[in-house]
Amino acid sequence: MLLVMIAAVSAIAIGYNSFTGQVASQENGAEDAVSSALAGCIPQNVSGNIQDSYLSSMVVLDILSKDGINSSIVAGNPLAEPANFTDVSRMWLMAKPVPGVRLAVDPAACRVAREDEGNYYKGFMFSSPEHASRFVSLYSEYSMSLSRSAALNAEYQKCAAEFQLMTAGYNAKYGGKPLTAESSEARSGVFEKQGGCNAISGQLGSEMRSASYAAAAISNLLQSSSMKL
Repeated sequence: MLLVMIAAVSAIAIGYNSFTGQVASQENGAEDAVSSALAGCIPQNVSGNIQDSYLSSMVVLDILSKDGINSSIVAGNPLAEPANFTDVSRMWLMAKPVPGVRLAVDPAACRVAREDEGNYYKGFMFSSPEHASRFVSLYSEYSMSLSRSAALNAEYQKCAAEFQLMTAGYNAKYGGKPLTAESSEARSGVFEKQGGCNAISGQLGSEMRSASYAAAAISNLLQSSSMKL
């Protein structure tokens, strides 16, 4: 009985080792196939830019597709696993040369990125290039709105400070006195400054709303058209 049990355990161990060996062989073969397809690929300059890395990923996606290798575009951050879209810094590819095998492809280097080289196997994998393109467009809108909001906020703070100085100066010089041509002109200047500040404030609010709408659209897109890796 003992000999039978030992023989059974040995058979299971041999079967397991054979299976894991087949899996490793399959993964190595898949990586070789992807590397072979990338042989003529020219490394792309992505410079940590989402727009550039998307375009570069599309170039490499086409190269792999011509060799019959399916792949999807991933948005992520090689330095840290992204919790949401604001953590995304770049885009790359997830090649699927055979069922059950995924290989990250860095378009900046035209090669397979291994799991110990960064967070290339973490991020948001899009269901289609069109959804990835939509993400890039919305992210660009969001970033530009944030940039314009920052500039308008600085402009508004400067305008508000000038308005306060003008108001203080007017009150110190003309406060409690009858209105004259001189004080009337000074008061008009104060009101004009106030109107300018209000206009800037309105533009700032509009840009902040645009950023908020873009952020909501990105979140919805990631939820409906991507898979979190």
